[in-house]
Amino acid sequence: MLADPQSITIATVATSFPKTDTLVDSNVYTTSDGAWTFYVTHRKSGSRDRKTISLTQTKIAADPLTAVNQRVNASVALTVNAPLSGFSVADLTSITVALADYLKASTNANLIKILGGEK
Repeated sequence: MLADPQSITIATVATSFPKTDTLVDSNVYTTSDGAWTFYVTHRKSGSRDRKTISLTQTKIAADPLTAVNQRVNASVALTVNAPLSGFSVADLTSITVALADYLKASTNANLIKILGGEK
């Protein structure tokens, strides 16, 4: 079981995420101001095991056309989708770390390129 609260560093600031909901296949952790939500989900379907972690930010922003403030959100998720057998936790860890390292390399250069629309 993950610790409660979870701590995630956002823009160099360690942020506390206490558990706010427990569902059948997931836990939800939310900052005290409700601006950030962290989800951890485990789902088995047929012969697949799917694990997803996601981080969502919610904020108030002005609509560029009407200048009316509205609630908006953005989220980033990482999903590991594997068969029920054939891949160990170590195998899946290696794949996940490889992807994270690719995105982080050279001061996040590849992540910045992808978020900017490059393929």
